[in-house]
Amino acid sequence: MSEINEKSPKHCAKKQALNLHILKKKLFFYSTTLLLAILSLILLVWLILHPTKPHFSLKQADINQLNLTAASSSLSSDIQLTLLSVNPNKKVGIYYDEFLLYASYNGQKITNVTSIDPFYQDSEETNLVSASLVGSEQAVAPSLAYDVKHDEWAGKVALSFKVMGRLRWKVGTWISGRYRFNVNCDLLIAAPNPRSPRSRLLVIAMAQDTGMFTVPQTIGSVLCCKCGILMQPNAANMCAKCLRSEVDITEGLQKHVIIIHCPECDTYLQPPRTWIKAQLESKELLTFCVKRLKNLNKVRLVHAEFIWTEPHSKRIKVKLRVQKEVLNGAILEQAYTVEYVVQDQMCESCTRVQANPDQWVAAVQLRQHVSHRRTFFYLEQLILKHDAAKYAIRIKQMDQGVDFFFGNRSHGVKFVEFLGKVTPIRSRNDKQLVSHDPKSNNYNYKYTFSVEISPICREDLICLPPKVAVSLGNFGPLVICNKVTNSIALLDPFTLRQSFLDAEQYWRSSFKALLSSRQLVEYIVLDVEPVSSEVNVGGLKYVLADAQVARVSDFGKNDTIFNVRTHLGHILNPGDYALGYDLYGANSNDIELDKYKGLVLPDVILVKKSYEEKRQKRRGKPRSWKLKSLNMEVDNGVRGKDNEEKMNSEYEQFLRDLEENPDLRFNLSLYRNKEYQPSEMASVTDGEDVPSVPLDELLADLDLSDEEDDDDDNDSMKE
Repeated sequence: MSEINEKSPKHCAKKQALNLHILKKKLFFYSTTLLLAILSLILLVWLILHPTKPHFSLKQADINQLNLTAASSSLSSDIQLTLLSVNPNKKVGIYYDEFLLYASYNGQKITNVTSIDPFYQDSEETNLVSASLVGSEQAVAPSLAYDVKHDEWAGKVALSFKVMGRLRWKVGTWISGRYRFNVNCDLLIAAPNPRSPRSRLLVIAMAQDTGMFTVPQTIGSVLCCKCGILMQPNAANMCAKCLRSEVDITEGLQKHVIIIHCPECDTYLQPPRTWIKAQLESKELLTFCVKRLKNLNKVRLVHAEFIWTEPHSKRIKVKLRVQKEVLNGAILEQAYTVEYVVQDQMCESCTRVQANPDQWVAAVQLRQHVSHRRTFFYLEQLILKHDAAKYAIRIKQMDQGVDFFFGNRSHGVKFVEFLGKVTPIRSRNDKQLVSHDPKSNNYNYKYTFSVEISPICREDLICLPPKVAVSLGNFGPLVICNKVTNSIALLDPFTLRQSFLDAEQYWRSSFKALLSSRQLVEYIVLDVEPVSSEVNVGGLKYVLADAQVARVSDFGKNDTIFNVRTHLGHILNPGDYALGYDLYGANSNDIELDKYKGLVLPDVILVKKSYEEKRQKRRGKPRSWKLKSLNMEVDNGVRGKDNEEKMNSEYEQFLRDLEENPDLRFNLSLYRNKEYQPSEMASVTDGEDVPSVPLDELLADLDLSDEEDDDDDNDSMKE
C-alpha cells in the first residue's frame, strides 16, 4: 500500500499566519527606513543651508516735521527713514513680496503705512531701504501734547518704527511659500532745533493752542577760569587764548623738512626711490608735502594751503590747521607753518644723461621718405599737445625724420603706440646687448624702434592699384588725399565719393603718390559753372562744377585754356587763383598708372584755392598767433643754408595750411602772439578774403617766468 501524507487544516492556518506576520514586518521596516532617510535628508539640507532670519538695523532717521495741533488733537509728521537689511544666509535668497513701514509715538500711530516695492535679496547681500513716513493730521490722544512739547524742548524724541510684510525663501530653483515677518525698532532721535525758524513756529503754535506761556531759550555763558572773560561753556572752562597758552597741540610735529628736487626733470624724491613730477603750488605738490610730515596722525588735519615764497629762495611754506582733544575733552584748533627746504639733486636718469648723453635705453627712429617735412611739422604739434615726448631725454632732427631717445624701454613703446594712433605707420624693433653680469645673470640691452610713416600726404594725387580700387568698390583710380590720421581719407574729385584706408590696408599694397604737393601749378579761373548741389563729404562741403582755367605761367606766351571738372565749385569764382596738378604737361612713369589700359587722363586736377596774390599785401607782417616747438638738436647732415631756407619755406607753407584749413588745426594748440599789434591805419582792402585764425581758437601762452629773455623765447617758439 502507498503512504498518503496529508496536512491538517491546522497546519495551513499556521503557515498563512506566519506569512502575514513577515509581510507586516517588511512593510514596517521599509516605511521606517524611508522615513529615516527623509528625516536625514532634511537634517542634511538644514545643516548645509543653515537658514537664518534676515537682520534689520536702523541706518538713519531724520525728523523733518512734528507738528501737534492741540485744538483738534491731531499730529502732522514727516520722517525720513533708512533701514539696513542684511541676508546672513550663504546659499538662501529672499523674495520680499510685501514690505510695510509706519512710525508710532508713545504707543500711538503717527504716520500712514508706507509700502516699499517688492525686491529680491541675494545671499549675503546688504540692501538699504529708504522710505518717507508722512502723517497728515493723525488723530492722537489729548495728553500727547504735553509729551511732544517736553520732548521738543529736551531735544530728543522716542519713536518706534514698525516693519511688517511677507517673504519667500529661495534655494537654487526651489521657492518656498509666503511667511510673515514683523520687526520692531525703538529709537531715541534728535528732535528739530527749537531755535530754528521752522521749529520756533511749531512751538509757538503749540503754546497758543494750549494757552501756555513760552519762555525763549537762551545760550548760557561762563567766566574763563584764567582771564575771567565771558565765554561759552566747554569742558576745560577756559577761552581759546588761554587754552593755547596752556597747551600746544603742535608740539612734537615737524616744522622743518628737507625735500630733494631734480632741476632737470622737475621731480621730487618720494623715499626711498620714487620720483614724483609736480608743479609749484599744485595739488600734487601739496599732497607730497603733507605726506612727508611725521607724527601727523596724532592730530586731525583740517586745512592745508601754500604760503607764497620767492621761486629762487629754495623754500616752500605750507600752512596747516589741525585739531586735537585736550583737557577734559575740549577740542582745540591751531594753525602752524611748515617750512620745506628744497635741495637740488639730479635723479638717476638725469645723472646718466648729464654724464653721457648717449646713455639711452630705447631709441625711436621716425622716418618718412618724402621730399618735404610738412608731416613732421604737424606731428610735432600733436606731440606737444598730448605731451607724448615728456620722457624723451634727447630729440635729434635727422634727414627725412626725427630720432627720440628714452631712458626706459616702456617709454619708447608707449611713444610708438601714440604714433600709431595719429598717423599710419609700420614699425619693427631690435635690441643690442650692451653688458652682461654673469654673477647676477643681469643683461643690459639697448632697444631700437624703427618707425616708418606712410609717404602719402595731404593734397597728394594718387593712382590706386587695380586691386585696391576694386576692394574699395571700383573707386578712383585717380583720387586726392584730403586727410591723414591713423587712416588715409581719399576723395574722388570727379564723383565726390570718399573712402578710407587704414594702416594695415595701405601697407599691404604700399603704393606711392603719383604727384606730390611740391608739384602743384598755379592756375587762373576764367569761368565756373556748377553741375550739382552742395554735398557734405566727411564734414567738408563740396560742389561739382565745370571750370575753364589757364596756367598763370602761360600768360603772354600762348592762349591754352583747359576745361576741367572740379570739386571746388563752392569756393571758386571767375578771376580766382587755384593750385592743381598739370597732367597735360607732366611726364609720369607710374607703374600703377600703366596697368589701366585705355584710361583717359584729365588735363588738370584742381586741388585747392590759392591766396598767393592776396598774401603779397601782408608779406612781412607778423601773425596774431604762434606755435610751440620741441627742443631738438640738429644733425650735422641737415645743417646748411640751403636746408635752412627750404625748412623755413616749408614751415611757412604749413602755417598757411593751418590758416586755410580749420579741420587741420582742430587737434592743435595755437597760442596768442603777445608781440602782435594790429595796425589801426591798415587799409580796408589789406588782406581782404585771406583766411586767418579766429581769436576764439587761440590759447593764452602761460609763462611761469616773466624774466625770460627774448632770445630764450624765440628758441622755444616759432611764429
